[in-house]
Amino acid sequence: HSQVDRSVMREWLDMHPEVIVTDSLFRFDPESAYCATALDYDYACRVHLCAAAARAIELAGIGRGMRVLDAACGTGAATIPAAARVGAGGRVVAVDFSPEMLALATEKASRRSLLNIDWRLEDMTTLDLPDEHFDAVLCVLGIFNVPDMARQVKLFWRALRPGGCLVLVSFGAELLAPLYDLVLGAARATQRELGALQPWLRAHTPDQLRAVLGAAGIHDASITVETTTSPLPNPADRWRIVRGAGLSQPIERLPPDEVAHIRDATNRAILDRDVDSLTTSFLFTLARKVTAVER
Repeated sequence: HSQVDRSVMREWLDMHPEVIVTDSLFRFDPESAYCATALDYDYACRVHLCAAAARAIELAGIGRGMRVLDAACGTGAATIPAAARVGAGGRVVAVDFSPEMLALATEKASRRSLLNIDWRLEDMTTLDLPDEHFDAVLCVLGIFNVPDMARQVKLFWRALRPGGCLVLVSFGAELLAPLYDLVLGAARATQRELGALQPWLRAHTPDQLRAVLGAAGIHDASITVETTTSPLPNPADRWRIVRGAGLSQPIERLPPDEVAHIRDATNRAILDRDVDSLTTSFLFTLARKVTAVER
């Protein structure tokens, strides 16, 4: 489906909450969600999710002089360190559809005097990229927001030079645990029919990812699961993480007093259970494009 079709479908579904769909991407609007929460997304990355970007850069083997594509770059969690690694002789193309995200990312790059980044305000599904141009292609926590994931992977693969690496990062079985479950529990205590919008479930198991890669013609990739745990921020900032990770979209459509009640109930549950950390598991998909000699 096109972006326009899905937008119309989401509006229709909002008017018919009794209709159940299995693909959360029909209800979840990534562009509006992440544009509205850019500052909170940046905060969530800094305090917890940035481990995914750092590991993706390591897996891709990014080094001096390389040309890198960072698709769905967000606020630059992978772009900034990648640009520092490739140096003045390298180049990073950073793409995102959110002007708010790119504004934060470019500001951070400017503070670090990184002039080797090409910022592109575009939807990565419509990118016009040169064939076999990049030494590494990264897509950190973005592939599951694309309607046709296999088509997107094909686009990335075509832009990758022989010998280059593609790294996709998605969420695994745990996401902001146990905070997310506590938020949903508090929300459903008053809104029993409230549905969780979880587009990441489209790509959160190795089998799902292998199916996507296979449909894109990639049959030799490694998929590993790694888990990160970090201290739970103070109460005033917990909801920022929930919003930043895109988890609160259905909740924040409720009246303000109900949203405040859910936040308070979540904080009480955290205190009651003595929760002091967040845990998230990531799936790292690594595929290297073979050279003519290797063929």
